Amino acid sequence: EVLEAGQEPLAAGGPWWRTLWSRLAAWLKRIEHTVVAEFIGDVIGYLEPGARAAVHAAVTTTLESLAAQLVPADGKTPVTFIAHSLGTVIISNALWDATKARRARGQEGFHAALRFDNFFSLGSPLALFSLQYGGPEAFKYPIAVEDDRGRWVNVFDRDDPMGMPL
Repeated sequence: EVLEAGQEPLAAGGPWWRTLWSRLAAWLKRIEHTVVAEFIGDVIGYLEPGARAAVHAAVTTTLESLAAQLVPADGKTPVTFIAHSLGTVIISNALWDATKARRARGQEGFHAALRFDNFFSLGSPLALFSLQYGGPEAFKYPIAVEDDRGRWVNVFDRDDPMGMPL
C-alpha cells in the first residue's frame, strides 16, 4: 500500500467508503489551494499598482535592451510578441501604456526604435480583465499591430477556464 506521509491505512471494519471519501475531499482541497495560489494569486499580485509598475519596468528594460541590440540604421525593428495567460495581459497593458504615453508627446507607435508587427496570445484571460472597464463591449481600443501585414492571433482551448475568445 502506498500512502502519503502522515496518512493512516484504511481502517479494517467500519464504513470504508467514508474514509475513502474524506481522503478524496482532502486531496481535492489541496488541488484547489494549489490552483488558487499558483494562478489566481499571480493575478491578484499583478493588480497591485506597485507590482504592476515593477513588471512594466522590467518589460521596458527588456525592450530597451532589445532595441539597443537590433535596430537597423534604416528604420524600426519589427517585433513579434508571443505570450501566454497572464503574460498576454502584461504585454497588452505595457504596449497600451507605452503607446498612450508616446501619443501624448505627438509620437507614433509604442517605441521609437521597435515596430509592433505581430502578437500571438495563447490562453489569454484578456476578456476577463476587460471586466475592470465595463466588460468586452466597453473595451473599445485594444492594442493594435503597427504593420498592415501584421496579425494578432489569439489561440485558446474552449475547455480552458481562463483562456477565452477576444
